[in-house]
Amino acid sequence: MAVLGDVVNRILVAIESSGPGLVPAVPGLATLLEGRATVFVPLAAVHPEARTAPQPPSVVVVGVGIAAGGGGATEAATAAVGPDVAAWIERYLEHDAAATVVCTAGSRSVRVDAAGRSSLHQQVAALFVS
Repeated sequence: MAVLGDVVNRILVAIESSGPGLVPAVPGLATLLEGRATVFVPLAAVHPEARTAPQPPSVVVVGVGIAAGGGGATEAATAAVGPDVAAWIERYLEHDAAATVVCTAGSRSVRVDAAGRSSLHQQVAALFVS
């Protein structure tokens, strides 16, 4: 396993949803990617005088690192995360059919809704290839 200093290339993919159920579904994604990727959920800052806490944004970030000198095996393992993320998004869209999901990695993005799930796997998997 590479330590943070050994990571030369980190792929970050932001997953945003128009629906409210994305963040509650994150434990399933974290379990699915355990040991292969890091799942981040941004939290909204709470002002000390606030009466209620704001809702967290419907955003999840998946980070995958490629170690220095990792070669093909590490890159292949990183690329293998994409299909798992796509399958998780597909399950999410089955439960929230009205939602639209946008996945972004750098300047590349994929927009998917329940009707457009047929090309989801290939498009999302491509975001995890550097």
